[in-house]
Amino acid sequence: MCEELKSTLTEKESIIKNLSSAHDRLRVDCNEKLRRCEEENKALGSALDDANAKNMDQERLISALKEEVEGVKRLLSFSQKKCLETENRTNVSKESGQREDVFVKLEEESRKFEDQLKWKKEQFAHLEEAHKKLRNEVRMKEKEWEKEKAELLDGILSLEMKLESQTRISQDLQQRLEMCNQALAHAESKRKLLEVQLLESRTSFDSVCVEYEDAKLNFENLTAQRDQEIASLRSSLGTKEILYREMEYQFKKLEQEKQELLVSVKELQEAQIRVAGTSSSSKLQNKLKSLEQVHKGCSTNLKTRESEWRSQMEKLSEELNCCRSALKSRDTSLNELNRELEACDSLILKLELLNQETSLVLLVLKSEFREAQLRLADNRSCMDLKNMQMQENVNELLEQLENKKAALTSVQQDLEEEREKVVTLSKKVQTLEELQFPLQKELERLKEMLNESKTCQVQTEEQVLQIQSDLEKVHDALDRANGELYEKFCEANQIEFELQIWKSIAEQLEENLKQNHQMRREVEASLLAQMEVELNLKQEKESLSHQLEEKDERIDNLQKQLVEVNESVKVVENAGAETETSFGIAEGGRQIEKHEAENLHQLVEEKDQRIYDLQQLVASLEQEFDSSTACFSSRLSQMQTEMTGLRKSWEQIKAAEVFKEMEIQEKNLMIVELENDLGSSKTKIQEIEVQLEKKELELRRLVCELEAKISTSDKTIKKLRETA
Repeated sequence: MCEELKSTLTEKESIIKNLSSAHDRLRVDCNEKLRRCEEENKALGSALDDANAKNMDQERLISALKEEVEGVKRLLSFSQKKCLETENRTNVSKESGQREDVFVKLEEESRKFEDQLKWKKEQFAHLEEAHKKLRNEVRMKEKEWEKEKAELLDGILSLEMKLESQTRISQDLQQRLEMCNQALAHAESKRKLLEVQLLESRTSFDSVCVEYEDAKLNFENLTAQRDQEIASLRSSLGTKEILYREMEYQFKKLEQEKQELLVSVKELQEAQIRVAGTSSSSKLQNKLKSLEQVHKGCSTNLKTRESEWRSQMEKLSEELNCCRSALKSRDTSLNELNRELEACDSLILKLELLNQETSLVLLVLKSEFREAQLRLADNRSCMDLKNMQMQENVNELLEQLENKKAALTSVQQDLEEEREKVVTLSKKVQTLEELQFPLQKELERLKEMLNESKTCQVQTEEQVLQIQSDLEKVHDALDRANGELYEKFCEANQIEFELQIWKSIAEQLEENLKQNHQMRREVEASLLAQMEVELNLKQEKESLSHQLEEKDERIDNLQKQLVEVNESVKVVENAGAETETSFGIAEGGRQIEKHEAENLHQLVEEKDQRIYDLQQLVASLEQEFDSSTACFSSRLSQMQTEMTGLRKSWEQIKAAEVFKEMEIQEKNLMIVELENDLGSSKTKIQEIEVQLEKKELELRRLVCELEAKISTSDKTIKKLRETA
């Protein structure tokens, strides 16, 4: 599972790197396209400036042509004066009859010409008024267009400033996102280290469990051997108690026989005092002395044996206490290890659940990454289509500019041709009357075009307002995104602070683990010491068994001596002289036996008291051990609760990291969408500018056509006047 998680994490990192590289490429492409669009806008602005300069040149030409028209008017007035002079001269020179006819004809012709001139003057005055109105309207519209152009340029500059600020904000956001990604990578590395430490602790725990099982088996074997030895010791003690009871029974019998013998001895003494001599008394005294010496030796031997038995009993009691304490410690250690095993099983289950959750999260993230890739592909296709459209629009604009340049050149050529054809236009004066109606229609059409241009301007203004509102909304959304990113940055700082806290907690846990390792080493040392103590106990048991065998041999010897004493008593009964000596010996033996029995009773009582004291010590040691085990179990429970709390907090941190990654991805998508919206708004603004430029060019073209027609009409009028 860990390898799968690592592989999935590496895949995620590679996918994130690819997405970041694709995002950077898209940003670079967008920047390049923006630069190209700006260059194209600059070129279009320069073309507009050139067109404006050409319009100014044309206006200058129109003013020059007007001056020429005024000069032509002066020439017409001068020619009229000359005509009058010539008429006067002709009237004087010609004959009276012819003068009258010619005068009548001339008057009629002059009237006709005057009527035509009046009519043409009126038309010319109307045309001049219309021309002035059109000029004024054109100037007003040019001023309005210049104002709108300045406003649009200001809006474009403000939008460019906003774009620059938004790009800076996006760069800051990218830097913050990179910082967050670095922090997340750092947290993931720490998490991996913790997982490695957990694996190491798990392996060490498995090794400790194996060692514990081996020690448990050895301990069970030792306990079985100890139980066998205790059973053998108990059986030997039972046999010794039986022998002791038999000895007491024999002592009682000997006391009864002693009393009977005393009674018989007294009777014999009373009967044979007078008969017995000094020789028998001396023999009896010697025997009594020998018996006393034997009794002293037996008493010393018994004391030494009792001291040995006491020491052995104390050692055995100490060994029993040690064994009991060792058993209790091992039982507690077994319980602790069982608890640890249960905790490890629960940890393993939790880790499996976490692995399942991570697998589900990875599946969700993979699906989201696929959706993001599909969205990126769609966005790329849309961007490519938009770029193609932009390139097509730019190519169309360039073609239109070339066409307009060609049209301007053709217009200039036409003007030159028209200048050359001014002479031929005199014949077309009559057609001007017919052309008045289409001119009026053209004026009406121009008025309609102006109204349409006004409506288009209003629509463009509304579109600009909508774009400004959209830009304000985008700006508000970016401000909100910035605020959310700032909040996320604060949350990331809080997470870093919490990670530092968890670092300190992890260090404390490491210290606790070290302490646990030390405790384990101490337990191992105590187990080794217990093994050594058990070996010593075995050796002491073997020595005690040898000593018991020696004591059994000594008891057998004493029994043999008692048998010999009984035989001697029987001999005393058979022999009268020897009865006194045997009686003394029997009394001495009985006294010795009484002393030995009393000593044995005292030894047994002392041993019972020592056993009772040892039992109390064992109980106190058991209580202390229970208290220590309770403290250790409480510490273990605290450690387990801390571990569970840490796991829960780690799970919460992990879930928070996953949610934050999801939020960051969503915000990246939002940023991409906002950038796309900004690009679309820029394209709309550029399209609107292009449309405005087209309309301006059309209006200028129409104005130029009107001016050309007016100039042609003026020229025709001048020519007509000259001809007149």
